[in-house]
Amino acid sequence: MILKQGEQKNVDLVVTYGHKPLDVRTATITMKACDKNNNIIFDKKNEDFSKVNGQMGGFSFIITATDTSIEPGTYTCYVQIQVGNLIDKTITFPLTIEYSPA
Repeated sequence: MILKQGEQKNVDLVVTYGHKPLDVRTATITMKACDKNNNIIFDKKNEDFSKVNGQMGGFSFIITATDTSIEPGTYTCYVQIQVGNLIDKTITFPLTIEYSPA
């Protein structure tokens, strides 16, 4: 994903488990964006996620303008999904922040 400094974006994801949609309605979902030294730059808590389509594995969250008001570069985002004590899944994706003049 590529965003400019100060840009906001709604992120929609779908998670599967065993080739089927994973019901995430009762899941605990967290996200952290880390720099190359694994320092957390910003994070999201469970309450920051919308699980309207959770029965079909869908959920969403917003990367805010504040989140992207950071140094240009590539960061790694880790989305952690915990369903009960049985399923613990991580989705990883790169987030590139490009320079945007003020």
